[in-house]
Amino acid sequence: MLNSLYLFYHFDVSYKDIIFRSFGFQFDPTCNFKAIVTSKKGHIHKYVIHIYNSLKAANLDAVDIQGNLNIFKTKDVKTFEPYIPAKSINVYFDNVNIRAVGYIEGEFVDLKLINPLEELLDYKGLGNLALKERDEFVTWVLKFYKNQLKTSLFLGAGINIEYGACDWKSLIDDLNNNYYDGNEKLIAEANHYVGNELFVASKILKTGGYDIYKELNRELYLYKERKTFNSYDSTLSKIVDFIEQNEGIDVVTYNYDTNLEYLLKKRGILYN
Repeated sequence: MLNSLYLFYHFDVSYKDIIFRSFGFQFDPTCNFKAIVTSKKGHIHKYVIHIYNSLKAANLDAVDIQGNLNIFKTKDVKTFEPYIPAKSINVYFDNVNIRAVGYIEGEFVDLKLINPLEELLDYKGLGNLALKERDEFVTWVLKFYKNQLKTSLFLGAGINIEYGACDWKSLIDDLNNNYYDGNEKLIAEANHYVGNELFVASKILKTGGYDIYKELNRELYLYKERKTFNSYDSTLSKIVDFIEQNEGIDVVTYNYDTNLEYLLKKRGILYN
């Protein structure tokens, strides 16, 4: 995230005009988070951000898509010869230095930042933003490094997909299929005329013989697990790591289950 902030800020995008979102990416399970950027002209640009621990972990041609911001861990940015994308923006990072090559808002950029934090503190090369905003941004960065930023987590159903749970779309698709006994024509008609609100309509819930609550219980809680709660490489487990390291953090969850609470209890973490 900090790499992205450096990049946008260098091109005179205020940190106040950048929103990061880390939820709602069922369309692309490889997406780590999204940056929604408001340009000086008031245009909204959305960047889908992917993070890779090495260049070997990604197909560079496959992720070269307009709107993608791909961050790659490399050994040494100073001597590194980057892959130059045709549509995306690639950011290469060696824990200190940054090399950004590609397209931002349709314009080609090739930017090398050697020790950008030092550059920030010296107020060099930060564009034409007002001094007051630079002060605020530098303060923000220092708080980021010291883990003093107030952070709230927003969790949706997608956080449990790794365990085998379904998201909203797959839930509706499964309920439709069961309700209409696999009749694809009726399923298509229901989707067309009613959409995803089918199973929150009271008339449908009371239709003779169909026990919607039983079906919901089966879909939501009796699924075959892909991972167990002993797996420490799941996204939800990493979130619990974050909660454990940040006492007093707020969590807003739209989930239908108690997986988060279970993992918190398992680690002995108190919550309200």
